[in-house]
Amino acid sequence: MKYLRMLLMAFAASVLAACGGGGGSASGTGTLSVKMTDAPATPEYKEVWVTVEKVRVHMDETAAEGDGGWEEIVLNPPKKIDLLTLRNGVLAELGAIEVPAGQYHQFRLVLGSGPNDNELVLADGSTEPLPLKTPSAQQSGLKLNAKPFTVEDGQLVEIVLDFDAARSIVKAGNSGKYNLKPVITVIPVLDAGAVSGSFADATVGANASVSLQVYDPSTDTVTVLRATTPNADGSWKLAPVAEGGNYNLVVTKAGYRPLVQTGVTVVAGEILAIDPLVLTPVEEVTSGDPPVTSYPTMRTVSGNVAPAGSALVRVLQKVVDPADTANDIVVELAFQNADAVTGEFSFALTVEPADVDGGAGANGGLFTLVAVGDNGPGTPVDVDLNAGDRTDLSLPMAP
Repeated sequence: MKYLRMLLMAFAASVLAACGGGGGSASGTGTLSVKMTDAPATPEYKEVWVTVEKVRVHMDETAAEGDGGWEEIVLNPPKKIDLLTLRNGVLAELGAIEVPAGQYHQFRLVLGSGPNDNELVLADGSTEPLPLKTPSAQQSGLKLNAKPFTVEDGQLVEIVLDFDAARSIVKAGNSGKYNLKPVITVIPVLDAGAVSGSFADATVGANASVSLQVYDPSTDTVTVLRATTPNADGSWKLAPVAEGGNYNLVVTKAGYRPLVQTGVTVVAGEILAIDPLVLTPVEEVTSGDPPVTSYPTMRTVSGNVAPAGSALVRVLQKVVDPADTANDIVVELAFQNADAVTGEFSFALTVEPADVDGGAGANGGLFTLVAVGDNGPGTPVDVDLNAGDRTDLSLPMAP
């Protein structure tokens, strides 16, 4: 732990040195190490494979593919990785390289483009992999949205790529084809910590989603920082997580009320332990002969993004704590990539209120759905499911 603290302090120094603007070179060399993790949060896929060929960085944010000055981690042979195995703090090593000291502004990831390089296996009992169509502008690498980072002389800088498989796969109509539209977050392990815990009942943890989110009331935006699904024993871990406070832990599972814990604080170099999680089942009714079980508080909301096309649909809810209504927050309860051809989406949601900080909240059944595409977020639409299902919802996209 002492070594980790010293390493993180060294990393933190590079954050203080980093700022916006053009590139700049200092004397000497340092080491850049890159790892990969995933935020699996969907039971739809059993395996999601991507093949990594290169990681490329450049000091100039305007540098083109053929310009000089690119520093590359070349994986030889290319590394094929099942993203769904990279959860609860598990990292895949992509390699390390000695680079000139200075500030880097471009970060690119080059994936393989062969017929079997990127593929998935559905969790419906299938065993045959399905190819994932990769972006056309792949040869120069996927340009990742990353803040500039500085490598000091003699310093080791560690970067983690969070390749979000669940948000990156888009179904293409009834063709049986799937597109890969990578959603990747670059996380410097400079001033990061972790959050971990377990489920009181490990069986309840199966197929649950645990995420750490932040709500910005000034812009009314919700950002999912890290997400995972628990291990078989109910344990889970979110790492790395940037140091900070006022985070919200959000736990969801089909057939259970959402669980929200507010005011989570992460300290660099430390693991925050959360008390065992207990989820409340939604109302269940069994009747008839033979008996049939139904869930009267579950509702369906479905429809299309308009115009039809590829878009991420998010389900948001204002979480109202009756004991502290001045501190209301908004959380993401579910997400789904709309069908790339038809624009269709569908969610099953409970109208029972979320459990907030150990007590029952309010605002159950009231949701906001918004589609986010290449042109940015569309127009949010408020939905009240207390009266019944909503199967004709149209989500307008940004022009």
